Amino acid sequence: MKNYKEIIKQNWDRIKKEIEMAMDRVGRTDFPSVLPVVKTFEDEAIFAISREGFEVVGENRVERVEEKLKVYQAAGLGVDIIGHLQSKKVKKLIRLLKDGLKLRFVHSLDRESLLNELIKRANSYRKEVKEFKWQVFLELKTSFEETKHGADEESLLALVESLKGRDEVEIVGIMTMAPFVEDEDVIRASFKKAADFRKRLEDKFGRKMLLSAGMSSDFKIAVEEGSDLLRIGTAFIAGL
Repeated sequence: MKNYKEIIKQNWDRIKKEIEMAMDRVGRTDFPSVLPVVKTFEDEAIFAISREGFEVVGENRVERVEEKLKVYQAAGLGVDIIGHLQSKKVKKLIRLLKDGLKLRFVHSLDRESLLNELIKRANSYRKEVKEFKWQVFLELKTSFEETKHGADEESLLALVESLKGRDEVEIVGIMTMAPFVEDEDVIRASFKKAADFRKRLEDKFGRKMLLSAGMSSDFKIAVEEGSDLLRIGTAFIAGL
């Protein structure tokens, strides 16, 4: 029988130590937030994550959120949508909110069609929840890989401009995915580019913007480059 609680606790302790070591290497003092990405986790592992004090988990697909909604609710967990979000799935996301989903962030705004759908559905939902707004990350493509989603800086700035005078969608930061390569310099360059764009947005908005960057394979580099939010999945379930 798998000991989910003990293995995830051990893995979390190891992840924390690795984060702290990366912080020490660059003289960083603020511990980044960690988002457990549970897209492949069994129910027992999700409950074990909640017992480690996490209040929000990450999921790639709206269908998986629908499938596991009762598990999240039983575990007292909210959800971030971190994967590519199809415009046609926004309506289902609203329905899940009506069913009790605690949604925090959407990490993957990268095109006008999705933005327009978010605005449309927010205005409809506000008939029931007056203060509702989406909190989203702009997804910046910093990888050469065709399989990666995201948009370039100028396209994302155009989305920001189109939000002037609107309050249905709040930009909370930048999300990026580094290329899946062994060359650490390539990975680091990806995170540096995202961090530079985050600074550009902070200057534009006059407020703090979050950087969502770093996964199980590269989170230590992301910590060194200033990521505020690490999206870590498989490192939590190593050994299970």
